[in-house]
Amino acid sequence: MATDYFKSTKSPATTVINPASNLPGSGVSGLADRKQSGFKPSTGKLTLTGGSGYNRHHSLYVDGDVFISDNIMYAGSGGWATLDAIPSLELYVKGNIYIKNTVTNLDGLFVAQPKDDGSKGKIYTCANGSGDLFAAGDLFAQCRQKLKVNGSFIAQETKFLRTAGTLSDVDTVPGTPVSSTGGTPAFNFKWTSYPPDKDPTKTKCVLVNEPSDPDTWSDNELCSATDYSLKWYYGGPSVAQRLERSVRAGTIPMNHQQKHGMTTIYVLRQDRICSYNSATLVR
Repeated sequence: MATDYFKSTKSPATTVINPASNLPGSGVSGLADRKQSGFKPSTGKLTLTGGSGYNRHHSLYVDGDVFISDNIMYAGSGGWATLDAIPSLELYVKGNIYIKNTVTNLDGLFVAQPKDDGSKGKIYTCANGSGDLFAAGDLFAQCRQKLKVNGSFIAQETKFLRTAGTLSDVDTVPGTPVSSTGGTPAFNFKWTSYPPDKDPTKTKCVLVNEPSDPDTWSDNELCSATDYSLKWYYGGPSVAQRLERSVRAGTIPMNHQQKHGMTTIYVLRQDRICSYNSATLVR
């Protein structure tokens, strides 16, 4: 059975009752901080406006289709000093998500799941100004802007409709490269996420960093409401293997596990997560 993100991530207090076709006020930037809200458009699609400078932590639930008409960009441009400063937008849709052809940047988590009857659950990366799909013959001309996503798409199916950089751009001269502007969205996956209605100071995170890679690993964190004592090691397999040998030999203190009643120590490596049962370790 597919995951019901719409139900499993929503607070019981969040009811989808607002029959709006547009978000109130200033769009996503006007959403309450560290809250969840729900909408059920009576007709048509819920239009999401955004713009730059989004600085909230919010989960939005829509029972119906959504049309994203503007860029949605977090404030701070990645220069956040603390975990608490990182904005978070999570959109959970029971229906389809349509993205306007002029949208070039989306920050956040975007989920489209099927309705109760099994229909929909798709993300379309190129739609016209009314949120409708272009005719097939118009895609090449109308969907040529590259889309960058700092976050993730989750859907039953994602229709990558942007056309720049696809084979349609190949010149008739043999050996001419395809344009580098790119038809498929560029995804920069962000791992940091915690419930927007929770206190981030109580969320346990481990920095997932690779110093030898210049592509902003420093803002990637694996977080959980429970402290699993995860450790990230980037020194290669030899460093992790030495740590594992130390764990097996009992030379790593188990005080943290004893204090919290834990039975397993976890080692987060670049290639896998290793776990060791404390009952088998020599203390």
